[in-house]
Amino acid sequence: MFWSKTWRGKLLESGLQLLETAVGFGFVTTAAVAAAVGKFILAGILLALALAVLLRFFRRRAPR
Repeated sequence: MFWSKTWRGKLLESGLQLLETAVGFGFVTTAAVAAAVGKFILAGILLALALAVLLRFFRRRAPR
């Protein structure tokens, strides 16, 4: 049963359900899932840091 009303929410829910099923059957270990999630979080943090540095660089070079 889908709790979400949007198609993106339903897609996310079905993907998470498939992941939970794969973990339950032992196809995927929880350590591998944790490592993948950690990599995505780290990538997001590094992207935010890079954007902040880039914006600061362009702000400094702007003529006043």
